[in-house]
Amino acid sequence: MQKNINANITDFLSMDEFISYSQELYHINEEAIELAKQNNLEIALQILHKLTLLNPNSYIGWFNKGLCFARMGNLQESWDCFNKTIQIDNSEPLAWYNKAVIECFLRLNGKRSFMKFFELDYLDEYQELISRSTNFLRELEVLFSPQQPEKRFGLPESDQRYGTDGTPSIVSFRTATEKQIFHRENYKEILANNKDENFFNQNFLNSLKEQFEVGPKLMGDMANFQRLIHLKKMEIYLTITECNLEDRLGRRLFKFKNYEYHQVLDMTEYEFEEKFHEIQTDVIEEMHKNMLTMNNQWRNFS
Repeated sequence: MQKNINANITDFLSMDEFISYSQELYHINEEAIELAKQNNLEIALQILHKLTLLNPNSYIGWFNKGLCFARMGNLQESWDCFNKTIQIDNSEPLAWYNKAVIECFLRLNGKRSFMKFFELDYLDEYQELISRSTNFLRELEVLFSPQQPEKRFGLPESDQRYGTDGTPSIVSFRTATEKQIFHRENYKEILANNKDENFFNQNFLNSLKEQFEVGPKLMGDMANFQRLIHLKKMEIYLTITECNLEDRLGRRLFKFKNYEYHQVLDMTEYEFEEKFHEIQTDVIEEMHKNMLTMNNQWRNFS
């Protein structure tokens, strides 16, 4: 999991430049910085380890070690280093910022660290980092809220049309996070720009033709219709937290797992798509209509 996180974490950390010494052990620190910039992270860490052995109270040495560990994907070790930096000098705003970011990627609540960063950056020196922090805080409010913005819905129209085994169909959705909204916008752009006919699942296309009386006008606009259905699929994929719909063999279509204060989907996007194609389009429409009640921002752009 950390390797996947590491692909993005350097976009968020304050890593424009490592902190330089002005006094003691200057040359050791500068050598480590140059090695780190050349991506020789293990050697840089060895040198920084030597630095912190020679001077255990070197907040700069611990700070730079934290950045090296973060670049290597060792997030717990990185957090330990930033925490040590703060223990030595709790007035360095970048240490609090990087500690907060690491806490988010470790699924810890970094709100206190972000607030400390805001408090110390009283001159608004780090405008870009302030913007990033605000986005992180929005997500933290959703992720760590004891009462998740989530709601369960029935599917009465689908149940009446297709019948049930006595158990009503249910589905739950939650409010999308900032990252999910961003992911959805990227997906929407990909759909709009993709002209490859093979991009869409052909079995899905055939099922659409079976479910609708496809006239010449709709046939001519089938690609756009598919794009709309695929966008709805993505919106459901990003926000669904519970569903008891079953396949033809009586097995649940979607898998979920408990995470923090709520359930989350336990399927890759590809696995979800394969199962999603088994659902009748009018059932998808009823599911999507319920999803929009939790994510009104997508109502006018679907």
